[in-house]
Amino acid sequence: MTIALSRQAAQGAQNLLADAVNQLREGRIQGWGTGEVSDILGRLPLTSALLGRRITDYNDLTLLFDQLSLKEMPSGSDMESILQAGEAALIAAETGEALRCMSSGGQGNADLLPDEILRKIGVSIVDGTVAGVAILCGTAGDNIAAVRLVKALRNKGILVMLAGEIIEQCAFEENLLSLDRLIIPLGKDSSQAIHAFTAAARIGFLLGSLVPDDRAALLKFMATRLPAFIITLGSSNPEMAAICAGGLVMGFPVITDQPLPPEEELVGLFETARSGNVDELINLAVELTGIKVQHGPLQLPIKVNPAYEGEIVRKADTWVEFGSSKVTAFELLRMVGKEEVEDGKVTVIGPEIDEIPEGSQWPLGIVIKVYGRKMQEDFVGIMERRIHYFISYGEGLWHTSGRDLVSMRISKEAKQLGFKIRDMGELLIHMFRATFGTIINRLEVTIFTDPGAVANEVKVAREAYALRDVHLKGLTDEMVDTFYSCTLCQSHSPNHVCILTPERGGLCGAVTWLDAKASYEMSPVGPNQPICKGECLDAVKGMWKSVNEYMCKASNQTVEEVNLYTLMDRPVTSCGCFEAVMAVLPQANGVMITARDYSGDTPSGMTFTKLMGACGGGVQIPGFLGVSRRFITSAKFIPADGGLARVVWMSKELKESLRSELTERAKALGLGDDFVDKIADETTGVTEDEILPFLQARKHPALNLPPVM
Repeated sequence: MTIALSRQAAQGAQNLLADAVNQLREGRIQGWGTGEVSDILGRLPLTSALLGRRITDYNDLTLLFDQLSLKEMPSGSDMESILQAGEAALIAAETGEALRCMSSGGQGNADLLPDEILRKIGVSIVDGTVAGVAILCGTAGDNIAAVRLVKALRNKGILVMLAGEIIEQCAFEENLLSLDRLIIPLGKDSSQAIHAFTAAARIGFLLGSLVPDDRAALLKFMATRLPAFIITLGSSNPEMAAICAGGLVMGFPVITDQPLPPEEELVGLFETARSGNVDELINLAVELTGIKVQHGPLQLPIKVNPAYEGEIVRKADTWVEFGSSKVTAFELLRMVGKEEVEDGKVTVIGPEIDEIPEGSQWPLGIVIKVYGRKMQEDFVGIMERRIHYFISYGEGLWHTSGRDLVSMRISKEAKQLGFKIRDMGELLIHMFRATFGTIINRLEVTIFTDPGAVANEVKVAREAYALRDVHLKGLTDEMVDTFYSCTLCQSHSPNHVCILTPERGGLCGAVTWLDAKASYEMSPVGPNQPICKGECLDAVKGMWKSVNEYMCKASNQTVEEVNLYTLMDRPVTSCGCFEAVMAVLPQANGVMITARDYSGDTPSGMTFTKLMGACGGGVQIPGFLGVSRRFITSAKFIPADGGLARVVWMSKELKESLRSELTERAKALGLGDDFVDKIADETTGVTEDEILPFLQARKHPALNLPPVM
């Protein structure tokens, strides 16, 4: 716990109390009348609330300060001592200011900020027009730094209140200090920051239905409905430290530009901006307060709107295609520490779009680093999947799939308008801030277009994907009572709904049951909704009454019943973002699976693209199904149809990439160590007639199963 703050706050509280007592004595000597005393008492809304009772007359006020003055300020370094000193400081500072204004004819809080102004400010905070309140005390490094800090806060939609020398530092900028600009000077003495606290209490009385002597209600209002923070600049004096301690009483975090040893910080309450620069001060303040700041409009050469999400960029209209079957394209979102991310930075490593020939297929890597005090590792997967959404919002941009199977196109028109690869990073930063601003405090985007860099970075990404998938191991559908929906792809497949279970993730491979669970926690009205399992209608095929009811509603009444564990009877729908696609092969009595990155012919008589066109779009077609790679090795992989034993053909890359998992699953099912070698691929044949002799020679178990159709 911080010893320095505690000692300074205790001394500052004593100084402020002594000042208030002197003012009271002066008033008694001057013989203030009833009207003057009543005016003074009316200037103490914060004091009454903190005491939990009204100050009824001058004698009552004098008695209060006699008691406070006799009471020794706690000198311990524990939080309770700091808060006691802070509360005494707030009472003393508010009373001292009220008495000083009365004796000198100066402006009181109600003169500085009349009720109509405070009501307007309060409404602006409630409706989000004003993001929060910053109370700045002390002296900045120089005039330029002071003005830059104040302007930066204002540009983020934050109301700024100033106390101390910083007012003089900002005065040289003509017309900067004004309510119209959301910048309010409170007084040239740092203790006059008390006007901000009094104003905050008055906003609570005006808008929060609070009564002046309800301490608990006031503190709750401050903590939950009034996002405010204090920034102290330069060396702190005891009075400033005491006011800051009072800020902690009100739930306002304090940020200083002065270096503090770690043991002097109160994490989340009293922290130092290590670099001391303007951006770091504001970033830290916003993080501690949880303010969702306003950002300037996104300025790109193309239009950005969710209406463009379903737009398709045809191959003939494409300047460059990232990913596809010939080159790698991936995206990765990582949660990092705040020192590892430079907020708002976009870096392109490799050629820009002007250096890429028209019609090229090009490698791409998108790596986003995020930091947030409320960020959780469980949120990473679902946030990463939003990359698909956000890029698709750009006119002339087309994006599908996720992880390391991304396909993306930039149209010729977008390129001609001046769109750059770097602009993709600006788009992502803007959208992540707008969508997850209360969770993400800092983010940085790096885009790789250098082939060598992409090859290296995708290895790191695949390790991260594998680590995420490990978290689901051991968790079965039977162990949970809730499934989740996913409607992320309804922009291009309006009737499609994924039903996510622990053993059956999204077809895209990028959203798992855990991701959906975390997504619902982040956004209860978002695309991932809970579905309580309830009554099971068919345990083998995987049909639940509640799933049917949800599916019917979410698919716009196009799908009334769905089975999760079969390919042949009312299977789940497919979107178009799936990693692989299955099709029944009647002659071979089994199923084939081809991956997105295989463009050749298959025993179904169709390529991946044609299969995607046949079963994508949210249509329920028995015998055809989009799947994720991970689902192929799941215990819930079409068990009603014979499970893994039905797989007679796979595209070679898909088979080899899953060989170890397939072998492990085959052994668990009693299919033997050599089962994978019994699965045909394109080197064996691409028609049923070509692969059937291969299957017969190796005695594939599918040949002995009941007829698939």
